[in-house]
Amino acid sequence: MELMNQGEFIEYLRSDIDIPEEELPSIEDDRFGTFPITNRGIQIWLFFRPHVGSDSVFQVLLPCRSRPSDPPVAISLALWESNYYRHAGWIDDAWGRLQLCQLYLRYQYTPQGNSTFEIDDSAILKKAFASSAMWPQGLNTGNTVTLSTTDSLCVKRYSCRKMYRFTVGFGHWFGQNWIHVDCEEEPGTILLIPYDLMLKKASVHVQSMKKARSGAAGCRICIMETTLPQSTLILQTSCVIWKSSRMCGVKLEVFRDPGFSNVSGEWTGFDVDGTDDPNRDWRGLMIPYCPSKQNSYEVLVDGVSMKFLRARSDIKLGDYGHFTDSEDFCCEGNLFAELKSLALKVDITPRQHKISERGGHQRRGNIVRAYYYHDCFAELYQPLGLSLPSNDDFRSFLVSLSV
Repeated sequence: MELMNQGEFIEYLRSDIDIPEEELPSIEDDRFGTFPITNRGIQIWLFFRPHVGSDSVFQVLLPCRSRPSDPPVAISLALWESNYYRHAGWIDDAWGRLQLCQLYLRYQYTPQGNSTFEIDDSAILKKAFASSAMWPQGLNTGNTVTLSTTDSLCVKRYSCRKMYRFTVGFGHWFGQNWIHVDCEEEPGTILLIPYDLMLKKASVHVQSMKKARSGAAGCRICIMETTLPQSTLILQTSCVIWKSSRMCGVKLEVFRDPGFSNVSGEWTGFDVDGTDDPNRDWRGLMIPYCPSKQNSYEVLVDGVSMKFLRARSDIKLGDYGHFTDSEDFCCEGNLFAELKSLALKVDITPRQHKISERGGHQRRGNIVRAYYYHDCFAELYQPLGLSLPSNDDFRSFLVSLSV
């Protein structure tokens, strides 16, 4: 690598890049030879241009070359929290207008440790999807992927009967975890080097997730829905990140599009209180609420022990809402009523379950004892156990309500 003198460099910009004369510095301009070291970073003047598909990735031209006949060397920079860093991606030529600008280059990277993704793809595997490839090999153990500074990205491809394919990237960039989904536009085509495509856009993907997670107090859940091309399927990617650790939980699910959901393809963030515990599973994110003023009663539902609270007589099946500070239930709506108002052809027939008491039997008159403690119980006459249906149409409806 050899240094170009300032006159050669400016002449190249004038003749080959076609920068207007009035925008070029003079040969006597000392800005190219001054590099103050500040607390913010290295203050430097560079000719740079943004990438057409990103507002955080830039290309800069340096006054040096590998051989006398070669053009100036070009490198990529990424903007992160008001500073610029060296970036390994973006090797194509889709760049904007070149201009001279003062930048701050970070001279020391923030130390980064390993980051772990726990992936739950059991729901899509049951829908005939299969994990068909992974790049690079060796980063995963079962459903766990561990990334480091040297291995900052892992990409998994899923396919379904060679009709629908998509790839999911799990990355770690500047101390931030990120996830991105790419879908094939036409069934049967092959995504070219999905690992390289995602790696060079890492700064764009991490900015998208950071925006969705901003303002989180403890645990942040992000949800993104992606329409699979040439199908009526929606891929829902859910991500939960615990601030107290470098662990990230990811869940992949596929639903049929109910027809009224707004699939934006962007991440949406939700604050969830009291879940900053990396040992919780996804079911643990749904915290049971047991008011202290009420007692729970135990019965068997299909032979499985479960506890229930006494509810007011005006609470109906499908009611949802929240508990107030005084531990009173405040109803905000009813799923079944809202479903009917949408006039959808969705099976909402509740599932019926067998209710029995300890030992699995019922007393005379179809009376079942719901036990509170030892010999303390309440007698239920002909108890009826109902639950919401678990068919795909109803699940798609619940997904549309959640977003």
